[in-house]
Amino acid sequence: MQLVANRDRGINNSTSVLSFHSNDSLILSDARGEVYWSTGAVAGVTSPISRVLDSANFVVTSSGGGAPTWQSFDYPTDSLLPAMKLGWDLWVGRNRNITSWRSANDPVPGQYSMVVDVRGDPQMFHNSTDEVYYQFDILNNTVLSSLGLVEHVVWIEGTKSCNQFWFAPKD
Repeated sequence: MQLVANRDRGINNSTSVLSFHSNDSLILSDARGEVYWSTGAVAGVTSPISRVLDSANFVVTSSGGGAPTWQSFDYPTDSLLPAMKLGWDLWVGRNRNITSWRSANDPVPGQYSMVVDVRGDPQMFHNSTDEVYYQFDILNNTVLSSLGLVEHVVWIEGTKSCNQFWFAPKD
């Protein structure tokens, strides 16, 4: 698993610490204690724990379980995975979109983004008083991702490789 938590300011050495702060926020710091990324204060958590679900969603919950109080699926970066939402959470004012990397080796946000435009009448998006979003599920091991372009790739188990099924923009 690779977590790119702070694309604009990465940790430049191999020593980092992921831990809970006294306000129950999850923080990523270097060996000197300098904080590079944080979930922010997480309200209503008793003895927080973090884990990666089978869906690849990195979540913070109370040790007793229950719904996530923070989840990585609310903060997509460059890939849209099954069950992840792309679009606006109108309740908290969060815009969930994906943005390419600057290059194949540099996770700094690049020049391409996939966003939901809530102006007008969205046709293929869930639209309610709380959210306007796009979400998908998979039945056959496919993933939609973005690295300078939007592509739909299919995992081929026999060859243990991905096959590009669709992409945009086209030349």
